[in-house]
Amino acid sequence: HLLLSELPDWMADLPRYMKWHYIKEYFQYVMNYYQGIVTYYDVINHPWLLGEEFEEMLGVGYIDSAFTWASQFDPNCKLILNETYKHGIKETYREWFNKTCSTVVDLQSKNIPIHGIGMQMHSYTIKRFNQHIFKVYIDSLNSLGMEVLLSEVDVIIDTPFTEIKYELQADRYCYVLDLCLSSPNVTVFNLWDFSDRYTWSTTVSDGEYGAACIYDKDYNLKLCYYEMVKWISRWRFKL
Repeated sequence: HLLLSELPDWMADLPRYMKWHYIKEYFQYVMNYYQGIVTYYDVINHPWLLGEEFEEMLGVGYIDSAFTWASQFDPNCKLILNETYKHGIKETYREWFNKTCSTVVDLQSKNIPIHGIGMQMHSYTIKRFNQHIFKVYIDSLNSLGMEVLLSEVDVIIDTPFTEIKYELQADRYCYVLDLCLSSPNVTVFNLWDFSDRYTWSTTVSDGEYGAACIYDKDYNLKLCYYEMVKWISRWRFKL
């Protein structure tokens, strides 16, 4: 879902102009190949989480350059800046969100196209979910004319997995879905992984967390799926 993220190790010792040569070549190849098929690109993934690495290797103007080239290679695509914000739970993430808004304003002032912000949406049933901040973020981006794309939605459960935790998971999925359906600038609700058999959260936590998806490890649909279907049906009835 992205064009520029972690840079490969083989680029590390290249001079900066060569790094940009290969990045530009990659942008052009991918966007030309999928022209007319792909409608959204996350031009940059983790501009703040990986910001120091990007600036050291590519220079302080890397965001301007990446969005400029992406807009040239496929003028009909919508161009997205993708980051995780954790719904403002920590001050660091609030600072990242403020940087995002400042970057949007800066790009707009230079007439460099940007159409939306991707918000990575990994959440945990045992961790606080700041509903108010989440709504403020969406509304703030709406005021800047930005679409919001929930690019990596899952709800992660801690072990042991119990029925109560699956119910909490379903509630969290439905809350996020409801907020999206009620926010006109949220245009994408994209689930991250689909089966608990291969979910990333199990791998990175050595089994301490997992069961984050709408299918279980045997590919049976879970409670969260059925509850979201009910929620969507209610919305369709209201419309």
